[in-house]
Amino acid sequence: MSPETDLSRGRGTPGWRRAAAPGLTVAMIVASYLWFDQPVAYFVHDHDFRRWAWLAALTHIPDLLVIGSVVVLLAAPFVLARRGGASRAERVLLAMAASLAIAFFLKDQLKIVFGRAWPETWTHGNPSLIRDHVYGFFWWRFDNGFHSFPSGHTTLTFAVVSVLWLALPAWRWLGVGVGVAVAVGLLGMDYHFLSDVLAGALLGSLCGSTVWGLLRE
Repeated sequence: MSPETDLSRGRGTPGWRRAAAPGLTVAMIVASYLWFDQPVAYFVHDHDFRRWAWLAALTHIPDLLVIGSVVVLLAAPFVLARRGGASRAERVLLAMAASLAIAFFLKDQLKIVFGRAWPETWTHGNPSLIRDHVYGFFWWRFDNGFHSFPSGHTTLTFAVVSVLWLALPAWRWLGVGVGVAVAVGLLGMDYHFLSDVLAGALLGSLCGSTVWGLLRE
């Protein structure tokens, strides 16, 4: 049995490794919050990276993923009804779309729970690190002036690329490229703290791995 086939059946990675990856990411999130978030945000702001339009363009990649997922979810019932089943490629697309939909819901709820202030002031004069030196979590905030954590754009991106990573190993390079591109855009535009991005990557990956675990062969 090939490693790829073994992985697709859920036995390719030992349990301790599957548990270690989220644990390591959580540790990175905490370390980033304590030591790296503020220096990175100030560095980006001081060097005015936002003047580069290509960085802003990278942050719109998740918008394309959302549109694609909507199309897949709308078409899926008709395809399944006509054929009585889906091919592997169609299951991969369906898993990506379903993972993104679930991630979209979860990230909105977590933003309310964590209530984190943004790096910069974006909406309705929200308090921020750069303008007001406000930093931290202000729990259970429904106003989007405190919805920085986790990064929604990163969550949606990794909800899709994590399915790609698991289902199509030969295309992992594309998933890594897309994930890195979105993260670079968000950090370069000072839209999010580094820990926001890491948390979004973790949440999206958990959604993707769970959904693909249910829909794979």
